[in-house]
Amino acid sequence: MVIYPINYRIPVKLGTVTVWISPLSWGHKQEILNCKKLEGGVEVDDAMKRVFLTLKYSMKSVDGLTNPDGSPYVLTLDAAGNASEDAISDLMQMDGFATLIKICATLMGEIKDLEVDGVKVTVKDGLIVKKS
Repeated sequence: MVIYPINYRIPVKLGTVTVWISPLSWGHKQEILNCKKLEGGVEVDDAMKRVFLTLKYSMKSVDGLTNPDGSPYVLTLDAAGNASEDAISDLMQMDGFATLIKICATLMGEIKDLEVDGVKVTVKDGLIVKKS
């Protein structure tokens, strides 16, 4: 059995872009699971906040994106080493962002091979290979 420490970086390739993600810590998982909001006086799950926090805590670096001036895009991190709110907003413009959300969401469970809408993520090899 392979164990992925929380400081391990898993490359996720989305076309020409590679996003480096890490497993979530126990504390981060608990914070994500406890995202609630009030709707009509009733406490309900806050799915958008869960997505935001999952991306914040799992994304560590990105390769293959450029700024409008042609310089390489650099994912900005906060003091704790987590993706900044601005960085997440930036990446929302990227093709494949919905797939990235699905992949990062799987970090709440065990990390193993998985399938996401026409994309195969092989964590063992750190590659995403399009299905034929």
